[in-house]
Amino acid sequence: MTRLLSTLPFLGGEVVGTPELNGHRNFHQVQLSNTVPQVDDILKIKSHLLPVSRLPTPTPCGASSEASGNEAGPSVVDFFQANRMTDGVALGMSFHHAVFDGTGAELVLKALAECCRAFKVGSDAAPLASEFADNEVRLRALINEMPVVVEEQDHTSKYGTSATIPDMPASEEEARMASLNTSLVTSRFSFPAPKIEELRAFCNVYVQHTLGLELVLSANDILNALLATSIKREAPTRDAESHSSSGAHLQMAVNIRKRFRQADFQNYLGNAVAMVRASINCAETTSPTGTAVYGQDIAQLAAVAAEIRKGVLAVDEKHVYSLLSFMQEQKDWGALSVKLADTSISSWRHLSVYSMDFGEPLGRIGGFEMHMIPLENVCIVMPRAVCATHMNGFSGRTDAPWEVNVTMTHAGMKRFMSDPLIVWATK
Repeated sequence: MTRLLSTLPFLGGEVVGTPELNGHRNFHQVQLSNTVPQVDDILKIKSHLLPVSRLPTPTPCGASSEASGNEAGPSVVDFFQANRMTDGVALGMSFHHAVFDGTGAELVLKALAECCRAFKVGSDAAPLASEFADNEVRLRALINEMPVVVEEQDHTSKYGTSATIPDMPASEEEARMASLNTSLVTSRFSFPAPKIEELRAFCNVYVQHTLGLELVLSANDILNALLATSIKREAPTRDAESHSSSGAHLQMAVNIRKRFRQADFQNYLGNAVAMVRASINCAETTSPTGTAVYGQDIAQLAAVAAEIRKGVLAVDEKHVYSLLSFMQEQKDWGALSVKLADTSISSWRHLSVYSMDFGEPLGRIGGFEMHMIPLENVCIVMPRAVCATHMNGFSGRTDAPWEVNVTMTHAGMKRFMSDPLIVWATK
C-alpha cells in the first residue's frame, strides 16, 4: 500500500468543492491533506475472530463500517480496510464516484495487486501504477481541452442541467438512508450462460428475419432486456398512468474508453461512461415451466434488446466528443446530472477481479461483493467468475453464469422472483 500511494499520491486526497474555477461553477477537485500522503490516510487494519464466510451479506445501503471501512467519509478519494479473518483477508475498498468509475476502481486494485507481488519478491518495480500516474494528469487535461463540436447531438434526454442538491443535515440523511434500507431489498440472481445463449440465438433470428434488422445481439443485450422487461412487468399498476405518455425506459452505462483513438485511454482511471436509454414495451409473459420459451417472450425480449444494441452502437467517437462538448458548455457543473429511468443497469462483468494475483501468501481473490446507495429497480451485473471443470483427467473452463444484484421494493422483489421467465432463465 505504501508503494501504491507513493506512485499515485492523489489516492490519499479529498474531493473538495470550489465555487468557481476555469469558468465553471461548483467545480470539484482533489486536494492532498498532507504534502506526503501517509498510508494511515487510506488504510485501516482490523482483526476479527471470524471466518470470511461470516461477513455481512449485501444490503441496499452497503456493508457496515466493520467490514467495508466506509467510515472514512464521503470526500475521501480512496479508502481501504483490511480485515484479518481466521481463514483469509477481506479487503474493503470505498471510492469517490466523482473520481473513479467501476473500471477505474478495478485498475487501482490491479495496481495494488502488482505492488503486493513486487513487495513479496523484493522488487521496487511498479510499472502498472507508474503508467497510471503518467497517464492520469495528461488524459484528464486532454479531455478538458477537447475542442467544441460543431454538430453537437442532443443529450438532454439522458442528462439534466438544473439539478439541485439539498443541504440536508447529517441526521436527516442518515434517517433517509435507514428508511430506504428497510423499504428496499437486494437479492442475487444467477443466470446460467447456456440459458442466456439460448435466448440470444432465438432473439437474433427474430431480429434479423422477422424485424429485418442487420443487428447482432450480444449476451449482455439479452440479459439487460430480460431484466428490464421482467422488472417492468412486475411494476404495480399505478405506474401505468405515469408511463402512458412516454412509456417505460431502461438506462445503462456504457464504457467509452475504447471509443477514443488514443490507446492510453484504456487505462484511464476517471469516469468514462455514457448513458444509453431504451424503451421497454412488454405484456404478460407466456413463459413456460418447461424447456423452451414461447414466441411472445422472444418478440418482447428481441425488441428491447434491439433498442439496446442500437443505443450502444450509437455511442461512437462522434457521440463521445459531442457529449464532452455538451458538458464543457455547462456553466454550473453542480447542476449537471444523469436523468434516472424506470430501470437502471450497470455491468461490471468485464472487470477482471478474479484473475488478479496479489502474490504469496494472499493469492487470488476468492469472492467479491458490491454495496451501493439504495435505489429502486437498479441491477448490477457482477464480475465474471472463473469456472474450472475437471473431466476424465482433463481440466478446462466453462463460461461463468451471469450474476446480478437486483434492488427492488419487497413487494416488487416477490413478484420478480415468481416471474415465469426469470424462473426459467435462472434454472
